[in-house]
Parts: sequence; structure tokens; C-alpha cells
Amino acid sequence: MELLINTSTYESKHGLLLTPTYVTDPDKPTMNTIPTQRFFGINAAIDHKSETQLQGWRDLIDRMYKVYNESPLGHQKPLNPLEFAHFVTGMNTDDAEDQKKLFRLFEAWKASCKREMRGQEALLSASLAETIPLLWNEIKQNITEIGGMACWEALSPGEQESRKVTAYKRLCVKIDLMHLLQSNGGMLPCLSGEDAACTRK
Repeated sequence: MELLINTSTYESKHGLLLTPTYVTDPDKPTMNTIPTQRFFGINAAIDHKSETQLQGWRDLIDRMYKVYNESPLGHQKPLNPLEFAHFVTGMNTDDAEDQKKLFRLFEAWKASCKREMRGQEALLSASLAETIPLLWNEIKQNITEIGGMACWEALSPGEQESRKVTAYKRLCVKIDLMHLLQSNGGMLPCLSGEDAACTRK
């Protein structure tokens, strides 16, 4: 939802969730749920680009999961922010072109989150002998892309960490795609979003 206040545009974000009623019913062993709307905040809109709107959602989700995971309950039972996109089942927008594009971008992001999650699971279940060469290749790619070891060491700790996270995400997606290739006889199934093309090994 967009609001125009004194020529400035603001965006508000909402979510419709199924939440437990906490009302016990002896005749129903499972807990009852009801649709509940939650307010996710309001922020100034930088522009109307679909990519910016999607990034706003991604930043919001990262902040929410970070706050939860840093709480005492989050320490006991941490949550993966990639799961958010997986659980989204629909979007409510108008029929403007930027919103249609936002929906397509969200679908592509959701598919990417699923691939990354599957890659994470495969990486965690693999042996060190399997993972170390893959991780080393990503480290070398990071250093090469920045211009060599001297350039890497000149980066701030925050920038180095950001590039390490990006490399880890890239590796998880690669691992998932490798598994898809192996399980489909060298042919990737058609994927939605940015990886829509079928690829032969």
C-alpha cells in the first residue's frame, strides 16, 4: 500500500497469517487457526521500481528474523529467513505494471530461496572432503573478482563478510543445481524465474 503525504510517498506492508486461536477443543486434537492481519511497518518509498519494492520486502524480512533470532527464544529455536518466501502463497496488489513485475520478481526470489535452502541442507549433510574443495573455489572466486589478495585485504571487515555471505549463497544454489542435474540424467527441469531455461549438462 502506498500513501502520499505532503508530496512524499510512503509504503506500508501487511501480512495475512493463519494464527492459533489458543482455544482448546476436546473434539479437535489440532489447534484451531484464524486469518489474522499483521502490520509490518511503514517506510519512505525511494522510487516506484519493482526491484526497489522487492528489496524493501527482503530487507524487512531480514530485520524481523534478525530481531527474533537474537532473542532468547530465537537462540533456542532459530529460524531461517529463507523460509518466509517459501510460506508466502499470494500477494494482494493493484493491476499496475510495476506490481505485475513485482509479482514476477517475488516468484523468482521465492524459487531462489527454495534452491538455496535445498543447497544448504545438502552442504550440511556432505562430508568435509566434499565441501572443502567447493568452499575453496568460492573463496578463490571472491578474491579474483575483487582484484587479488591485496585488494581483498584492503576491504573493510564488513565488506569482506558481505562478500563471504554472497559466496556462500552462490555455492548453495550451485549445489542444488548439481543435485538436480544428477537426479534428472544431466537435464535440469524448467525452473521459474531467472533460471527458467532448461540446461543440459
